[in-house]
Amino acid sequence: MQPADLGGIVASGSPALSPDGLTVAYVLQRVDLPGNRYRSQVWLVAADGSSPPRPFTSGADLDASPAWSPDGTRLAFTSRREPERSTLHVAPVIGGGETVTLASQPEAITGLTWSPDGIRLAFASRAREPRYDQPVAAQAPRRITHFFFRLDGTGWTCDRPTHTFVVPADGTAEPVDITPGEHELGQPAWTPDGEHLVVTGATHDSRDIDLTNDVFVVPADASSPPLALTTRTGAYQHPRVSPDGSTIAVVGKDDTQTIPRNAHVAVMASSGGTPQFVSRGLDRTFAPYPGAQAPQWQPDGTLLCACEDRGNAHLYRLGIDGRDPELAVGGARCVTGWDSVAGVVAFTATEPTMPAEVFAVVDGVERRLTHHSDRFAAAAALREPERLVVTTAPGVDVDAWLLMPPDLDPDQRYPMLVNIHGGPFTQYGNRFFDEVQLQARAGYVVLWCNPRGGSGRE
Repeated sequence: MQPADLGGIVASGSPALSPDGLTVAYVLQRVDLPGNRYRSQVWLVAADGSSPPRPFTSGADLDASPAWSPDGTRLAFTSRREPERSTLHVAPVIGGGETVTLASQPEAITGLTWSPDGIRLAFASRAREPRYDQPVAAQAPRRITHFFFRLDGTGWTCDRPTHTFVVPADGTAEPVDITPGEHELGQPAWTPDGEHLVVTGATHDSRDIDLTNDVFVVPADASSPPLALTTRTGAYQHPRVSPDGSTIAVVGKDDTQTIPRNAHVAVMASSGGTPQFVSRGLDRTFAPYPGAQAPQWQPDGTLLCACEDRGNAHLYRLGIDGRDPELAVGGARCVTGWDSVAGVVAFTATEPTMPAEVFAVVDGVERRLTHHSDRFAAAAALREPERLVVTTAPGVDVDAWLLMPPDLDPDQRYPMLVNIHGGPFTQYGNRFFDEVQLQARAGYVVLWCNPRGGSGRE
């Protein structure tokens, strides 16, 4: 792989199954070298592989986050179709019609989800204070009242907290901020009756120093403020309400004094209480980085979740009775996103010589549905690394990967590059990693490893 090959990288992500489980919507991202930017578009493919993938949006912008309407006739997605704005759109999949723009936000739109009746959509976005409407030179000084006021890669948070919004799906009204105030409340999940949303965040005064994160419920019409369902018993995120509305699944931890540490899946009554963890039969993190998702309820009452495992990211089924997790999707690869409907599992996964592609498990049979990266992988001559397990102390193993330069001469000496990841809590692993491919092509022996303290381990 050469630097010029970077322009050929394409990768799939954000798979979303139609309500009947027959069609997968996903995002195809590519590199626009002349424009010095990424572009992405929404594609569709049959879950059983009976028809080839086809584009759904133009891909001229950053189209992302596809979400099917409950009746399967419309697809919502985010984009950036206005300068310096994030936009939300709904387009018909069946029957024809125009694309409708529902929202235009100054900040990114995340957590897009339809109400069960298909009338509204909820999403999270940062809510800017009026000061941002003025030129920087004219803005008054910020008054900082909490220790946590900036975030790496995000910038100021004290005057642009994440809020949850609700907007009509027909575009007849502007989005309504249902969690106003200085607090951050996001990751919305609808209750089955469509009357409330479950969100996560922190509203207590010491939220910047005790690191707890609670679960709240808030009326979708903003008729009353958010009600806390947990009381600072842990750090909980990624809620998902069971189909009967009785139970909420979350990902988190009950020890907030030791960070980072493995996150686990817990369940709690929708009326409130302390979440009970159900994934501790496997001591791994159930919040893979990047790409942590909410657990998904299955028809049999189990939960489908992602879990890091010594350089891999797999899907597991969990029983809410706490029995040991059951492997659902494994292999020497990293699952980067997934969805499950009507017994069908769609997921995107990457391997060392393959950027992420779309797969589906239908009737127990796994199929690879896309081959967008094949041309790039062949042109760049991607090479498979050797996996190593190094014992550093009795009972302590370190996972590592070794990639040799092309046309290696065993009688010659070569310089070595050792890659050791830093934060956040993450792992190297069995996934496409352009840096090591470039380093090996430049003539280096390349070693990358997961030192103790990283994720993916007990």
